Amino acid sequence: MDTIERVRVNSTNLLSVGYDAETRTLEIEFHTHEIYRYFNVPSIVVRQLMDAPSLGEFFNFHIKDVYRWRRMR
Repeated sequence: MDTIERVRVNSTNLLSVGYDAETRTLEIEFHTHEIYRYFNVPSIVVRQLMDAPSLGEFFNFHIKDVYRWRRMR
C-alpha cells in the first residue's frame, strides 16, 4: 500500500481524501499540504465523512484523535 488515490474535496480544512478499503486506511491531505494516514477506519465512517455538510467538523469529531495515525509528509 504505497499509494492511495485521493479526490479533491470542498472543504476549508481538507484538500483531498482517499481510502483503501482493503487495508481500511484513510489518507487525508490538508490545505497545508500535510498528508496523514488514519488506520483501521471503517468504510462507513469514510462514507459519512464524504457526505457530511462540513468535512472539517466531521473529521475533528469522528476521526482526529479517534484512529491511530501517521504523518506522511
